[in-house]
Amino acid sequence: MWCVACVEWAKAVREVQSGGQVVETSNGNVVQNPYLSVMNKQALIMLKTGGEMGFSPSARATLGSAQEFNKHDSSIIDSDSTEQPSLVGYLKSRPDSFN
Repeated sequence: MWCVACVEWAKAVREVQSGGQVVETSNGNVVQNPYLSVMNKQALIMLKTGGEMGFSPSARATLGSAQEFNKHDSSIIDSDSTEQPSLVGYLKSRPDSFN
């Protein structure tokens, strides 16, 4: 959703830059450029969805921490189970060229 809003925002920005914030209609009236409201709406979508994804320092603070992840599901990181691959096991078995 954020990516689509970003693309549409960029398109609207180009239209506003080329046409101006105020445009003249076919009958001579001056009105706000319709792309300006599109631009503003997409910016709001980007702000809202960006906050959900942790795109700002304050939004990142509300996301889970690594410590919480380890506490709740440490089996993914350090498991000796053959059924579930572990990150530690993978890192130990990978070729030396990647170390």
